[in-house]
Formats: sequence, structure tokens, C-alpha cells
Amino acid sequence: MSFYHLKQFVRDDSASVTIEYLVLAGVLSMIWLAVGSEYQREVERVYADLTRKLNRIKI
Repeated sequence: MSFYHLKQFVRDDSASVTIEYLVLAGVLSMIWLAVGSEYQREVERVYADLTRKLNRIKI
């Protein structure tokens, strides 16, 4: 794709909407990944705490 075609694509109204949706989808994906990563860390912390507490129980 040449620079001219790229410039025409960006100036096109429907293409601009497409680009906005792609950028929005990218931002939302990054947020989703960050939230998922934080959730995974929290689950691992809770599991480690539970394992430590269960190891202290003597039967």
C-alpha cells in the first residue's frame, strides 16, 4: 500500500470510524489484559496464603 492510498484511507469517513474502533479495541484489550494479570496475581496470593495456613494444621 502506497503512502497516497494510506492517506486516502485515513481521510475516508468510514475508514476513520474503522480506525477509531480498532484503536478502541486495542485500548480495551490492553485494559483487559492488565485486569486479568492482576486477578491472576491475587488468586496466586490467596492460594499461597491458604497453603501456608493448611500446612500449619496438625492432624
